[in-house]
Amino acid sequence: MKTNKFAEMPDAKLLNLEKTVKAVLYMFAAAIVIMLITTIYTSVTRGFSAVSVLPVAFLPILLLNVNNLNEIKKEIKARGLR
Repeated sequence: MKTNKFAEMPDAKLLNLEKTVKAVLYMFAAAIVIMLITTIYTSVTRGFSAVSVLPVAFLPILLLNVNNLNEIKKEIKARGLR
Protein backbone atom coordinates (compact mmCIF):
# COMPACT_ATOMS: atom_id res chain seq x y z
CA MET A 1 0.00 0.00 0.00
CA LYS A 2 1.20 3.49 -0.84
CA THR A 3 2.05 5.66 2.15
CA ASN A 4 0.91 9.26 2.31
CA LYS A 5 4.03 11.43 2.64
CA PHE A 6 1.91 14.46 3.55
CA ALA A 7 0.38 12.76 6.59
CA GLU A 8 3.71 12.98 8.41
CA MET A 9 4.19 16.73 7.90
CA PRO A 10 3.43 19.31 10.58
CA ASP A 11 0.44 21.60 9.97
CA ALA A 12 2.41 24.79 9.30
CA LYS A 13 4.73 23.08 6.85
CA LEU A 14 1.79 21.49 5.02
CA LEU A 15 0.01 24.83 4.62
CA ASN A 16 3.23 26.45 3.43
CA LEU A 17 3.79 23.60 0.97
CA GLU A 18 0.29 24.08 -0.41
CA LYS A 19 0.95 27.75 -1.14
CA THR A 20 4.30 26.96 -2.72
CA VAL A 21 3.00 24.14 -4.90
CA LYS A 22 0.04 26.24 -5.99
CA ALA A 23 2.27 29.14 -7.04
CA VAL A 24 4.68 26.87 -8.90
CA LEU A 25 1.78 25.10 -10.57
CA TYR A 26 0.30 28.35 -11.88
CA MET A 27 3.68 29.53 -13.17
CA PHE A 28 4.35 26.18 -14.84
CA ALA A 29 0.91 26.19 -16.47
CA ALA A 30 1.48 29.73 -17.71
CA ALA A 31 4.86 28.70 -19.15
CA ILE A 32 3.25 25.78 -20.97
CA VAL A 33 0.57 28.06 -22.43
CA ILE A 34 3.23 30.54 -23.59
CA MET A 35 5.24 27.68 -25.12
CA LEU A 36 2.11 26.38 -26.85
CA ILE A 37 1.29 29.79 -28.33
CA THR A 38 4.90 30.24 -29.44
CA THR A 39 4.95 26.76 -30.95
CA ILE A 40 1.77 27.39 -32.93
CA TYR A 41 3.13 30.69 -34.24
CA THR A 42 6.50 29.16 -35.12
CA SER A 43 4.87 26.16 -36.79
CA VAL A 44 2.73 28.42 -38.95
CA THR A 45 5.57 30.74 -39.96
CA ARG A 46 8.55 28.36 -40.20
CA GLY A 47 7.05 24.89 -40.20
CA PHE A 48 7.12 22.03 -37.74
CA SER A 49 10.30 21.35 -35.78
CA ALA A 50 11.42 19.07 -32.97
CA VAL A 51 10.87 21.89 -30.46
CA SER A 52 7.17 21.88 -31.32
CA VAL A 53 6.54 18.85 -29.10
CA LEU A 54 7.89 20.45 -25.92
CA PRO A 55 4.57 21.81 -24.60
CA VAL A 56 3.03 18.36 -24.97
CA ALA A 57 6.07 16.76 -23.33
CA PHE A 58 5.65 18.94 -20.24
CA LEU A 59 1.96 18.09 -19.75
CA PRO A 60 2.61 14.91 -17.70
CA ILE A 61 4.73 16.94 -15.27
CA LEU A 62 1.89 19.44 -14.93
CA LEU A 63 -0.59 16.63 -14.29
CA LEU A 64 1.64 15.13 -11.59
CA ASN A 65 1.85 18.50 -9.87
CA VAL A 66 -1.94 18.91 -10.03
CA ASN A 67 -2.30 15.47 -8.45
CA ASN A 68 0.19 16.44 -5.73
CA LEU A 69 -1.76 19.61 -4.98
CA ASN A 70 -5.00 17.65 -4.72
CA GLU A 71 -3.39 15.24 -2.25
CA ILE A 72 -2.17 18.16 -0.15
CA LYS A 73 -5.65 19.69 -0.16
CA LYS A 74 -7.18 16.36 0.92
CA GLU A 75 -4.75 16.11 3.81
CA ILE A 76 -5.49 19.70 4.89
CA LYS A 77 -9.22 18.99 4.76
CA ALA A 78 -8.78 15.72 6.70
CA ARG A 79 -6.93 17.59 9.45
CA GLY A 80 -9.58 20.30 9.55
CA LEU A 81 -7.14 23.11 8.88
CA ARG A 82 -9.58 24.75 6.46
